[in-house]
Amino acid sequence: MYTSAVDGGAVLRKVIQRRWIRCYIFQTMLSVPLWIFFGSSITSLCFWSKHNRLQLSLSQRFFRFLCFYLSQTVFLLGVAMVTHPEEKDAATTADIFFGILKLTWRAIVGASTGKNSPPDSAVLVQKIQTSRDQTLFFFLGAISGSLSLVSMTWTASKHLSVREEACQGAALGILFSLWFLQRKRMVLRFPIIQRSAFFTFKLGLKEIVGTSIKLAVLSVPLAELLILVLNSSSFAAFNSKKSKMSYVGRELDFVIVAAFTATLWGLTHQLVQAVHTRRYHFAPPVGTAAAETNPSDLLLQALEAEKSSLVHYLAALDLCMLSEHNSDAWRLSALFEESGETYNRVVSTCLKPLNMLTIKLAKGLDGLEEAHEKASFKQQMQLPGKDSIPSTYEVLNDDQLCCWCVRILSSLTSSSKNHDRYGVAQLRGCNGAVVSSLLSCLLVIEVYLGRRSSTQPGQTVGLHGIKWTIPSRGLDSAPEKIKGFPFPKKSQLYKKAYAIADVLRTSLYQIVTTFRKEMDGSGPGGMVVAERDWLDKGQPLYGTRELHIQCLRMLLDFKM
Repeated sequence: MYTSAVDGGAVLRKVIQRRWIRCYIFQTMLSVPLWIFFGSSITSLCFWSKHNRLQLSLSQRFFRFLCFYLSQTVFLLGVAMVTHPEEKDAATTADIFFGILKLTWRAIVGASTGKNSPPDSAVLVQKIQTSRDQTLFFFLGAISGSLSLVSMTWTASKHLSVREEACQGAALGILFSLWFLQRKRMVLRFPIIQRSAFFTFKLGLKEIVGTSIKLAVLSVPLAELLILVLNSSSFAAFNSKKSKMSYVGRELDFVIVAAFTATLWGLTHQLVQAVHTRRYHFAPPVGTAAAETNPSDLLLQALEAEKSSLVHYLAALDLCMLSEHNSDAWRLSALFEESGETYNRVVSTCLKPLNMLTIKLAKGLDGLEEAHEKASFKQQMQLPGKDSIPSTYEVLNDDQLCCWCVRILSSLTSSSKNHDRYGVAQLRGCNGAVVSSLLSCLLVIEVYLGRRSSTQPGQTVGLHGIKWTIPSRGLDSAPEKIKGFPFPKKSQLYKKAYAIADVLRTSLYQIVTTFRKEMDGSGPGGMVVAERDWLDKGQPLYGTRELHIQCLRMLLDFKM
C-alpha cells in the first residue's frame, strides 16, 4: 500500500470511505439491538395487547425490521450529504437571481474578480450545491421518519392508517432536519484533546435524550397539521369524551415513539462526529521502504488537497499533533530534510489559509478607511464598501483550520532550533514569513475585536504607538464599541475571532521565547537587530514593517 509509486489520491479517498463504512457498521451494531430490546417493548406497551402480539407473524416482524433498518440507513445517507468540516453557506433565491445577473454583467463588460478572491461562478455553484444537499437532507429525513414510525406502529394503531402514521414520521423528520441545520450540527467539531472514540461518543448522550423529547413534543402540531391536510375526516370523531381520551392517548403514544426515533438519530450524529474527528496518521508503517525514502509524501498530498475537504482537515490535525507533541521523532525529522523542499511546502500550505484570513479581514476594513473619519462604524458599513463585508464573515467558517495552521507554524518554527540540522527554515526565509504572517493576522483581528481604536496601521508610531480601545473615552464610548463592533460580543463571530487571536498571541510568544537570544540584540534604541531574519522582506499583509518591529519588541518584553 505504501510504496513509492502509490496512488496518493486513491489512498486519501479510501481514508474517508473507510470512515463512513465504519459509521455504517457501528450504527447497525448500535441501533438494531436498541430496536429489538427497547423499540419492540415501547411499541408493545403503547399499542398492542397480548393477543395482538401473539398473532404477529414472522413476515410481519421481518417487514417492520426492514422498514426500521432502511430508515436508519436513509438518515445516515442524509447526514453524509451535509456533513462538512467547515460551515458552508446555502444559496437563497435572491443569491441565485442576483448572482446570475452579476455573472452576466461581468461577461458583458469583461470585468474580473480580485486577485485573492475566488471566481463568482465558483462561489455561486458552491452555494447552489449546498442548498441542493440541504434540500435532499430534508427529503431523506422525512422518508426516514416515515419508515421509522411505520416500523413501530404498523398493524398496531387502530386510530390511524399507514399513510397517516407515515405523515407523523415525516413531520418528525422535517422538524429534526430543521433543528439539525439550524444548530449547525452538520459541521464537524474536532475536540481539543483527542480521547477514545467511546469517550467522545458518550459525552452528548444526556443532551441527545433531552433534545429528542423536546422535538417529539414539538412535532405533534406539525404531524396533526399534515394529517389534517391529507384526511380531515380523522377529526370527525373528536366529539365525545371517549374520543378525546383516545386522541390524548394516541398523541402520548406518538411522543414516546417519536422520542425513541429522534434519540437514535441523535446517536447516529454523535457517532459520525466521534468517528470522523479521530486523528489519522498520514505516514507509512515504520520499517517499510516508504518510511525510509519518502515518509512525508502522503501527508503533503493530503495537505495540498482541497481546503474545505475532510482529508485536508485530518492532515492538518495530524501535523498539528505531530509538531506539538513530538510523538514520532522520525516523522518530524523527515520534515527538515536536506533539500528543504518538504519544509517549504508544509509552511506554504499552512500559510495559505492564514494569509487568506488576513486579506479578507483587511479587505473588510477598506471601506471603513475610505469613508469619513468622523462617521460611526455602523454608518460606514452601509456605504458601497460593504460588499467586502460578507466575505469577512464567511472566512471565519474555517476557524478550526486557521488555529491548527497557526499552531503548526509556531511549533515547527520552534522545533527547527533542535531538529533543523541543515538550517532550511532560516535559509529559505520561512521564519520571517511565519512571524510576519502571524503578526499581520493578529493586528487585523484585534481591530475587529475593538482592541485597536484606529483602522489606519500607519498611524501607530513609536514603542507605545499601538492604540488600544478605551471604551470610556471619545468615540470609543459609543454603544457599538461597548457591545463590540463590528463583531458583537457574545456572538459566535466574536468568540471565533477571540479564539484565533488568543492562539496567535500564544504562538508568537512560543517563537519569541524559543529564539529570544537570536532576536534580542544590542542595537540602537533596543530594537530587534535580527529583523531581516525574523520579518519578511516585502510589505506585510497588514500594517507596516515598523509596526511589526514594535510588536516584536513588545513580545520580547512580554508587554503585548
